[in-house]
Amino acid sequence: MKSLKQIVRVLRKALQLGKKAAISVIGVAMTVIMIVCILVCGLYIVYNIESAMVSSGCFTESSWYSIYQQFVNTTQTVFTLLPVAIIVMISAFILATLFGWLGGGKSGGGR
Repeated sequence: MKSLKQIVRVLRKALQLGKKAAISVIGVAMTVIMIVCILVCGLYIVYNIESAMVSSGCFTESSWYSIYQQFVNTTQTVFTLLPVAIIVMISAFILATLFGWLGGGKSGGGR
């Protein structure tokens, strides 16, 4: 009878860990989706700004040209660093999951 209780306790603990992992996966997935959507919308806005400014004529002589060029360079840098950000988020998820499995996420300090 004692071993049956232990098996039930282990199965309940595994179910709780599964729920925590599912919540973490959903959170990470939503974050990645939001970053991608914001990036796509931002690039669309930059493209429309560029097409509007270039179509106005004499754009390179404007005082706004250097500001715009710096903005485009910053956007290009962020776009190239996006895979690194995704790798860091996945690593953070893995570490959070591991610490949860090891008991690091418990509050109160008691077992």
